[in-house]
Amino acid sequence: GGSPAAAAAGSAEALAGARPAMVASVVGNILEWFDFGIFAFLSPQIGVLFFPAGDRFVSTLNAYVVFGGGFIFRPLGGVLLAHIGDVYGRKAALLVSVSGMAGATAAMGCLPTYEDIGPLAPVLLCVLRLIQGLSVGGELVGSIVFAVESMPPERQVLGGAICMAGAIAGLTLGA
Repeated sequence: GGSPAAAAAGSAEALAGARPAMVASVVGNILEWFDFGIFAFLSPQIGVLFFPAGDRFVSTLNAYVVFGGGFIFRPLGGVLLAHIGDVYGRKAALLVSVSGMAGATAAMGCLPTYEDIGPLAPVLLCVLRLIQGLSVGGELVGSIVFAVESMPPERQVLGGAICMAGAIAGLTLGA
């Protein structure tokens, strides 16, 4: 067996090597869940801009239905991105997830309102929201697995907890 000093040095090297994976996972979770939180909190305004029903309650309800659609697509995203992770690696799956979320979010920020393009606006909003749901569905679990697999065995539980805390931090920042 090796000396305790050699084991500690090896563990420190493993932890330092895992740091980039952990930072990427936490930052990805914060950004993706921040966006989910923002959509939820801004649904009354989104409803008025994309679903002008003449009744603010109905407009807001429509926006929450779109918000819920993102959650409905999360399991499908989990299956799809888990497959990508198994075949091409966790890093590739996270890249697809983060790119999908970033692209959909950027497109949503540029989306014209109902007043500008009519019924196409809520359709595009729905499609982009479903892409976000697919992306988040694979990102949370995928990032946790990626970070945990990168950590030394004695730090894996802590790594998973820190990733989950990133998701909660993103929702909190969105609030």
